[in-house]
Amino acid sequence: MRIGDQETLERFVLRARKIKAHSLVQSKRIYCYLNPSVRLVPSSGGYRVEFSFPDEERFESLVARVRPLLLSRESLHLPKVFKSLNKLVLPSAQTEEQKQVITNIQDQFNSLVGEGNKGKAEGDCSSLADEWLSDTLLAGTWLYKDLVHCDLEGEKRRGEKTPYELRIFSALSYYCRVASFSLSLLDLLKEMSNSGQLILSDSVWSEPVVLAEVQGVEQ
Repeated sequence: MRIGDQETLERFVLRARKIKAHSLVQSKRIYCYLNPSVRLVPSSGGYRVEFSFPDEERFESLVARVRPLLLSRESLHLPKVFKSLNKLVLPSAQTEEQKQVITNIQDQFNSLVGEGNKGKAEGDCSSLADEWLSDTLLAGTWLYKDLVHCDLEGEKRRGEKTPYELRIFSALSYYCRVASFSLSLLDLLKEMSNSGQLILSDSVWSEPVVLAEVQGVEQ
């Protein structure tokens, strides 16, 4: 069942606030992983890959908070959020700066998630024989093969033989980027709300989205 445009944006605000509350965002460590670097260290019989990585459990919990924004069947799929925003705040009512922010976020999303990035693409971090595999493809392979342990289908099967550390390395950059530009969109919605351009329920900015925001609860 399709929900209304206001409810779409309100659900996004709640989801983005939950992402913002994550410890990797609060510590600003996600920004260290937007474009992570790897080191190839000589090892017996070849090389091993070394790179900086956050606590794996914390990263997996961030992925869980980000993932609804990437699923086309979900109401929070980012293209649906953009569509609802442009209906409630028409482009003619947006400032030039706001239009530029929206364009930048959409471009980042399409560059990262678009069809052209599911296989061969510039900026790939891994190769298998003569085939270069994109971060998008390897992140998807990591999610289904290594995190939720589901059967791989379609393009994701191409990344199956890539070493685990390269799959999770791609996933780290991929999901931290999505978290980053979703926070930029949250800031824009807050700005529009404060200026009166966008009318959302007051509760979406204040109701608890994590247990730490509930008064009287000890953790």
